[in-house]
Amino acid sequence: MNRILLYLLLPCFLFSLSCSEDEALKTYSVEPELDSYLQRFLTAAKQHGKNFDLESEGIIMEFADLPSPKIGLCTFVDPIKVQIDKTFWRDTYGKADQETQRENTVFHELGHGLLRRQHVNSKTPDMEWKSIMCGGDMVEDRGWFVNFSGARKQYYLDELFNPATEAPDYMKMIYQEVKKKAVVGQLDIPAASYVHNRSSSNLLNVMMSADFGTDFYLEVEASMDSSVTRRIGLFAGSADAYNYFDLLSSGRAIMMNTTCYEPFGEVFLPESVSLQGMLKLGILRQGDEISYYVNGLRFYWNDFPFGACDKLGLCLPANDRVILKSFTVYSVE
Repeated sequence: MNRILLYLLLPCFLFSLSCSEDEALKTYSVEPELDSYLQRFLTAAKQHGKNFDLESEGIIMEFADLPSPKIGLCTFVDPIKVQIDKTFWRDTYGKADQETQRENTVFHELGHGLLRRQHVNSKTPDMEWKSIMCGGDMVEDRGWFVNFSGARKQYYLDELFNPATEAPDYMKMIYQEVKKKAVVGQLDIPAASYVHNRSSSNLLNVMMSADFGTDFYLEVEASMDSSVTRRIGLFAGSADAYNYFDLLSSGRAIMMNTTCYEPFGEVFLPESVSLQGMLKLGILRQGDEISYYVNGLRFYWNDFPFGACDKLGLCLPANDRVILKSFTVYSVE
């Protein structure tokens, strides 16, 4: 009798155990449009020696209406929940940096949730953010711009999975003499020539148009008029897209491509670099590599795909002006 009862109870016990195991499985729910970014993160994690079994550990990834300025949120529930702002996702669509912006945001939140990383607001030698894990309360009134593309992307991925990763040499400000070959374009600048931007909305004052090819150095000598808002920079590109930098009187520089969602970066110049008086500004292009200069200091290097380049000029705020001394384009070694 006891043996018969045991046989009757055993299937019930096994059924109960099976139900308990099923109930113990964590929720795995990922929006289809976010899944490819999750898979990219998991691939990068595996390449860096980290493996996650999310089918059993569980994860929730979804779109949400997050309060501005939040574009991503990681909630430490069981399992973790990652939310991406719908407006941010929509606004990045079609931009030249669409994928890098979306990857950066998703990877940042997964860095919180899966890697248990906190915000890191230290800087590289050229004053960029050290990590894509930057964030939280505003620091030095600057944006959370991270250039998650080209060579920098590999650095930021390495740092994400290994915070001890050191910044590469190209993320350093250095004084550098550009090796010029010959003048290939030059404007005839009268003494103390004032350059105005009379547009109420356009930040650009086109100075020269020609086919400059893939390798050149634009060098401009100019000073900002101290009686107005002080801001000056250079641009290089075409009517469709151009790279540029703005120097602000506060001693910071912002680098941007007009087809991108947000700037590549925002850096602070050393105190030794004075923005008073006549400045020597430069843009060096070599293939898809571009370097920005002020008074011989290469303060930023980038390798974002450049494209055609037949327009070079000054960046000025609307109705601002500078005193222009020279505007010369060189071929380079």
